[in-house]
Amino acid sequence: MIQRIVDIKTDGLSVFDKESRRLVLCLEFCGITVALVDKSNGHWVAAEVLQCAEEDVEDMDELMQQFKQHSSLLNYTGMETKIFVRTANAMPIPAALQNDADLLLQMQFGLQKVAVVIKEQVNDEMAVVLKTNADWLESFTILFPQATIHSSLGWLIKHELSGNGTNIFPVLHTVFGNGLLELTLVKNHELLIAKCFPFQTVEDMNYHLLNICKQLNISPAEVAVKVQGLVAEGSPLHQSLLKYFAHVQFANAGTADWGIEFKTIPDHYFTALINAS
Repeated sequence: MIQRIVDIKTDGLSVFDKESRRLVLCLEFCGITVALVDKSNGHWVAAEVLQCAEEDVEDMDELMQQFKQHSSLLNYTGMETKIFVRTANAMPIPAALQNDADLLLQMQFGLQKVAVVIKEQVNDEMAVVLKTNADWLESFTILFPQATIHSSLGWLIKHELSGNGTNIFPVLHTVFGNGLLELTLVKNHELLIAKCFPFQTVEDMNYHLLNICKQLNISPAEVAVKVQGLVAEGSPLHQSLLKYFAHVQFANAGTADWGIEFKTIPDHYFTALINAS
């Protein structure tokens, strides 16, 4: 069964021009975010977040029909489109080793029944490689054959490394999705770690974050944690971060001058995807 988590439509949707608009999709297993973007200023004209059950993915033809019935934006085919893939089976590697991506992913994540490998260059030294369900991705590339395919982890890394200035304190950027946590840890403009992992409980998340700090010999008290994604202020997840980390704040997406409809939700819900769109 499809659940619509977010559904925002602004007045700008009534003025439809394929040349001036762009579609941006973020695909997670059992969840999608779709945004219609004004290319002239980067403002989102509309946004939808849809989720399904894992068993729904067994019949992709039927699932895609349901998605299109629940999403008006998925019917806006034939325009410039970016598809970002978010999966736990993603990792940064030296750029020179991209030809060995299949082997490296196999060693790290093991066998998968149906998988496709995606590679994306981050900079001269680094690339991000990932495996995702081939049927899941193909269903969207058939719908949007002109789309470019990207790694959401790769674009998160690019954004963090492109920031101006340096910070002597470590900054942990977290992006919470549909049962996934994507993160980067940067200190002195140097990327210390970048990864994405699944979690089912707050305890799972705490274990991963605190273990990362332990492995890197970093005290949670000195880390600045920037929170992005579907996290409500005051939720158990947010409270847990405040319990273990001294400096926690929601990452601002800069949507103050957007349509009033976007003021109905916290803008940190979409910060990472806005930066990439």
